[in-house]
Amino acid sequence: MKKRISAAAIIALALIVFSCIEVKDVVFPSNAKINGDFTVTATVEVDATNDGNGFLVVGLLLPKSWDVTNKGITATYTTQGMADFFFDEAKDPGHPKKPGYDVTNEAMVLVTAEDIEPATGKPYPEAMAEKLGMLENTDEMEWVVFKGTTEISVRGGDSNATDASTGEHYVRPNDAGKAFVTIKTKAGSDVFEFKSAVASCITGLGLGSQGFGYDPSIHGPSPDYYHVSEAQTVTVSAIDYDKFVTFSPAGARFGDYIGAKFTPAGTDLESSDVVYLKATCTADGKAVAAKTVAMKKDGSQFVTYIYPKSFFGVGESANITAINVWFTNADGSVVFGPEEGLAIEQAAE
Repeated sequence: MKKRISAAAIIALALIVFSCIEVKDVVFPSNAKINGDFTVTATVEVDATNDGNGFLVVGLLLPKSWDVTNKGITATYTTQGMADFFFDEAKDPGHPKKPGYDVTNEAMVLVTAEDIEPATGKPYPEAMAEKLGMLENTDEMEWVVFKGTTEISVRGGDSNATDASTGEHYVRPNDAGKAFVTIKTKAGSDVFEFKSAVASCITGLGLGSQGFGYDPSIHGPSPDYYHVSEAQTVTVSAIDYDKFVTFSPAGARFGDYIGAKFTPAGTDLESSDVVYLKATCTADGKAVAAKTVAMKKDGSQFVTYIYPKSFFGVGESANITAINVWFTNADGSVVFGPEEGLAIEQAAE
């Protein structure tokens, strides 16, 4: 059965495709550390002299080895001038007018294989890889892509926006719609340097250009309905743990008392009122389960002393050959130290 589209609906469709997006003010971490917080912010601006609606899509290029979609990554956005708005039912059948509103700190969701980019017919991560490339990175990279959950609409003031039956012009603001996006994850466990960027589009337009009703002789060169920010070099460096942690005495053996001093300023534990030392050891060739102890706050530092054989409960005759340490908050959700822990060096006999 053929479907008929009203003249008003055709005008609405024509307006929808004339949307331009710009990703700007992108900020990457300037001092990213391995296993540390990695936060990226960006502003997505949609030119509201034209119209577009759908769900906001934002992609970030990251090293594939970080495995962020499994290990954890979040995105939120706040919009300005991108309210959920549709034409009046009488002017655009099937699209009743809704109250306008913007979203504030709304969580975005990772796209799934069912979210198909319309210009390529492929899932968004694959489509971005094809259309935007990998920015000359030699290591394996991936586009990690989110979409909003509230449909947005940007309304322009196009003088051609006229209802076919009444001759009445649609009245819409001429501001630029903006979305302020924040993406948070953790950097990988290796020192790394790569190029990254942020890309964005709206689901109704995807990574395409031009479109239904577009006349270059009237509207000028065909715009793209997506944008990728200028590539930036991102460096993830090793943490100088000696700036934050001191073990004493320098000549200690694992059969002696060992002191640990932790300075949390500049770490994820900086605001914690309580810090725990967490440690594991190898005794008589076997791994011993982790033990924890609350550290005493001493000014801007936290300190504690342990007698390893008693602390790990291995007995006086045990031969401890390795001790590895981390520092955590009370519930263990925030951890300072490499994945394998900080190794305490045992003095030679």
